[in-house]
Amino acid sequence: MTDLLDPSTAFETLQKLPLAIVILKDETIIWVNQKFIDLSGFSAEQLINISPASSEDERLNRLFGNIDETESFELNGNQIYLLPEAVSLTEQKQVYVFHDISQQHELREQIKQFSLKDSNTGLFNRRVILENLESQVTRSRRYGNPLALLRLSISGCETDTAERMKAVAEQLKDRLRWADCLGTLDENTILIILPETCLEEAKELATKLLNDRAIASDGCCIQFGITAWQKGDDPARMLKNIEANQDVSTMALFSD
Repeated sequence: MTDLLDPSTAFETLQKLPLAIVILKDETIIWVNQKFIDLSGFSAEQLINISPASSEDERLNRLFGNIDETESFELNGNQIYLLPEAVSLTEQKQVYVFHDISQQHELREQIKQFSLKDSNTGLFNRRVILENLESQVTRSRRYGNPLALLRLSISGCETDTAERMKAVAEQLKDRLRWADCLGTLDENTILIILPETCLEEAKELATKLLNDRAIASDGCCIQFGITAWQKGDDPARMLKNIEANQDVSTMALFSD
């Protein structure tokens, strides 16, 4: 670096850049700027005269060993994502520039979640819940495993239906098994996929949920449609069976 720039200003300039920078000579760290120290959590004393390739610190190995690949680690309770880039100055000297892409990564994750989740309830949206249903039906067809569906509909709320849907979704998350899958079919309908569950067990669950005052409250009508997979059923037929069996399988409760 000092071969290319005035030594009196070169390192001062590098310190001011909003990038994390490390200079190596013969694969040994000879200089780091404050930005890298802040992002990595290492002190200058821990880095100078250290060879990342032979270091016992796994984080250093990854940061300097996987060029153009994002590396992540936790620092002070925050997840940091750095994208390294290497530039050779001479045969002996290399400059490593680390781009902090933590905010971009968080934004991408948020966008990904928005594409999967219903914005009101936080449950899977219609596309994702139907994809899950397709997967579970395929499994039942292949292995003959029992599979049931509950369709919960909310109507006639004295309060805002969207808020009630959100509250019911939170209650359902706490009351169902980890293997059960929840998603919204529309603004007032939730589909519950129950793997390894027969029709009678699904009916028992519906009755239990309807008697749960945390779910059936606020002057709303809570209705359940219930069906179970039978040989030959596909997802569309199962959803139609809920409609066809509405009079038999639906229960309603108005809160006081």
